[in-house]
Amino acid sequence: HGAGRKAGSSRRLRTQRPGLPVLLMSGQADAALAQRARLAGVHAVLPKPVARHALATALADALRAGDRSSAPDTRRQ
Repeated sequence: HGAGRKAGSSRRLRTQRPGLPVLLMSGQADAALAQRARLAGVHAVLPKPVARHALATALADALRAGDRSSAPDTRRQ
């Protein structure tokens, strides 16, 4: 079942990069998938088709909420 693999992929991504905000887009976005995704650390589940504005808003929210403390410091010294 594809929805289960999507949540599992999110878990693997967040293990490798803990501060990485993850959005999940699915044509089968239901309450069960949303719950599994949230438990896997997904910031938002967006149903397909995704409107540009909805995607832009979700991306901006995820980036604001992301754990920047785990991101490497890329400022020049």
